[in-house]
Amino acid sequence: MPIHSDICEELELERAIVRTANTIQKAYFAFREPLFEKSIVKVEERDHELVLHQGNMESGKRKGSFADLPSHVIEKKGIAEAILCFLVGREPLAYLLDLIQYLTDGKMPAVVKEMPSLQKVDLAVRVEEVQVRLKNIPRNTTVIYANGVQQSAYPDNPHFVLRLTSMESKKTWAIDITGAQFGFTQNLWLWEEYSNKHLETVEEINELNTSWVLLKTLSSVQGAPSVDFGIPFAAMGHVNLALKSWEETELDKRIFVLLHDKNFAVAQVGLIQTIKKAMCKFVDESDYSKEVQEAVEYEQRNLNAASFDALQIHIFGASKQKLLQLWWPGHYEMQPVQTARILQ
Repeated sequence: MPIHSDICEELELERAIVRTANTIQKAYFAFREPLFEKSIVKVEERDHELVLHQGNMESGKRKGSFADLPSHVIEKKGIAEAILCFLVGREPLAYLLDLIQYLTDGKMPAVVKEMPSLQKVDLAVRVEEVQVRLKNIPRNTTVIYANGVQQSAYPDNPHFVLRLTSMESKKTWAIDITGAQFGFTQNLWLWEEYSNKHLETVEEINELNTSWVLLKTLSSVQGAPSVDFGIPFAAMGHVNLALKSWEETELDKRIFVLLHDKNFAVAQVGLIQTIKKAMCKFVDESDYSKEVQEAVEYEQRNLNAASFDALQIHIFGASKQKLLQLWWPGHYEMQPVQTARILQ
């Protein structure tokens, strides 16, 4: 009997982890698409490579920042996700921090006492942010900017995933939210399998909230970072308020990953729709034309200084010590880089 009970608990945990990974990824796409800011005029599928052609930075922009995802050039499933994830690193771990924490904290509310079959399921997991270098990717993604400069997701850029470890069984999983830019079609792996198949190196292991600290601080840096990171943080504030209201009227977010399949599907749709509605409202009511213009002028006066610092943290995964250096005057190294989305 104890063996049967242990197996059931393990299956319940694994089902909850699968649903958590799926929900986090869907939540990120629901959050990301309304904030899309790139002017993609053409998409090519080559051998193991997706090539995006980006137009002039002002082409198709609304209210200084927002652009439509180019549905007219997307022919196959998975392409839109790859575009939304392209060159995305720490962002989902930062912007979705509240949701990630809530879905994985393992603290079941009192209503669970009314669900006897779930009382003994230990959902407590340790969640870490892991910076990795990949190998054996199914497909690379490359952008060709209007000026002819090219930039690829692999191999120069590190990747960021969540590592979940069961406090009870010690079983470990990887949640890869933005793997679509490398051709990955699944968002959850057993850590050992993910590591053996696709990890060249593990570069950093940090506590959950590290990305939030880094990018939130960057959002206060004058120039491109104030727009690149400031706008999503402002949007996420609206989403978190909407999710709190949804939870109060619909369902505790920590419970819905434990529901029967049909009830879970309905609850997940409600949560994702809540995010989409909050984002559409945010975009409709926002205009960042002035802020974007001020950031562009600052970058032009300072030779992309702020963008260089953003590159170090956003793309190359600089440590917190590097971030602190932002506040020391005169540390900028003048190097020609093309990183700020507002300048692309």
